[in-house]
Amino acid sequence: MDPHGAVYIHLAGRPLSKRYTDAVEDATTAMDHAASTLPFRDKQKRGRRGDFPAINVGIASGSGNSVRPCRGIAFLRFETPGILPEVQRPHVLLVHGDQVSSIQELLGNQGIRRISGYANSELVIRV
Repeated sequence: MDPHGAVYIHLAGRPLSKRYTDAVEDATTAMDHAASTLPFRDKQKRGRRGDFPAINVGIASGSGNSVRPCRGIAFLRFETPGILPEVQRPHVLLVHGDQVSSIQELLGNQGIRRISGYANSELVIRV
């Protein structure tokens, strides 16, 4: 994040191996299945980032950032640049009880884990 609160994006590409392509296919199948069976809340059916359902999972740094597109690039801005108010301290996001098993299944999917592992390794190496 720069001093003005803009977050920059690192485009990592993707591995060209058949194993990675298989992982993407596996993850896609798992997400398609989850999308057809998960009981999404109204607020989860369409989010700020697009016309598709999404459930936030994991650890968050705040209660939501505003998004301002700029020539094809999305800049995320904190409401008070450079300052993290109390509501933006890291915290675990909660998942509704009837969604837990589907989310756990997705998080345990080997394709999703491989994609996530690659993304994490790119950030460690490049940043």
